[in-house]
Parts: sequence; C-alpha cells; structure tokens
Amino acid sequence: MVYSFGLGVAGERALKQDLLMRATPLPPFIHLLARVLMALLFAFGSLVVPIAYGVVVGGVRAELGVWATIIARLLAGSLPFVALGLAIGYSVSANGAPAVAHLIYLPLSFASGLFSPLSELPTFVQQVAPYLPTYHYAQLAWSAVGAPAQPMATSLTWLAAYTALFLVLALRVYRREEQQKFG
Repeated sequence: MVYSFGLGVAGERALKQDLLMRATPLPPFIHLLARVLMALLFAFGSLVVPIAYGVVVGGVRAELGVWATIIARLLAGSLPFVALGLAIGYSVSANGAPAVAHLIYLPLSFASGLFSPLSELPTFVQQVAPYLPTYHYAQLAWSAVGAPAQPMATSLTWLAAYTALFLVLALRVYRREEQQKFG
C-alpha cells in the first residue's frame, strides 16, 4: 500500500493529472475513495494468489474461514499504510517518493519483526516494536492463525490511531500543495 498507492499519487502529481482531475466535476473525495478501493482490490489479489499457490503447490491446509479471516484482517490493517502512502505521495516528488517510501517502510518492517523474529532483534528494537504500525499489522495475521499474539482489539486500536495520524498528515500536505498551486 505504501509503495503502489503512494508512488501512484506522486506519479499523478508529476504528470499533472491532479490538475486535470480538479477541472472535472468529480469531487476529490470520490476520486480518493476510488483509489483506495482499487488499492484494496489489488491487495486482495496480492493475498489470494500466494494463498492459492500455497494451497495447491505447497499443500498448506487451513479452513476457508481461517483464510477469509486472514485476508479480512490484512486488508483492514492495510488502511494506515494507504494513508502513509498518500502522505508520502503528496509530500515528495515522483522521483523522491520511492526513496522516501523505502526509508520509512523498510526500517518499520525490520523493527517490527516482519523479516526476523522479534526475539532475535536488539533489546532496544524489541522495546520500540509494539509502538509501530507494522507490528500491529503482523499481530492481526498471527492472531488469525492462532499464533501467540496480542488481542485483536489492541491491534485494531493502534492501527486506527495510525490511520488517523497519517490521514491528518496527508490532508495537511495535500492542502499545502493545493494552496501553493491554486492559491
């Protein structure tokens, strides 16, 4: 979500498509909502394909309800990253957006234990991880398969707070750019 959504927004800005959209009668909110829904649809496909591959080729077995729960939780948990991508897309140029996205998302992922067990990371990182959105995103998936994880409500609360924070940031940079372009 950070990459595809955020880099897409930055690319649209570079191509002046935002100016074209402003000239149409379509309200900006509708355009943004359509982009979010398309990002979620793309994410849905990105989840279903590897799951299907794992089931067919790898022999991974789980009840259909477990797969549906994992997909629903990961899609819901991706909303803060859509907002973060939006904030990045409106904050930096199309050339700078990939670098900024990498500088933000990769350290978040490593520090949250997404690439290696949290117990193998330095103590400082272990103490910071529970405050990161990527940590709570992973907790949603782990809890869906019965692995040790914090309560789902805790993760959803943290992710909702991060969504709000990133949306406020995105709205601020959007309004700043709108003010610069259109006075």
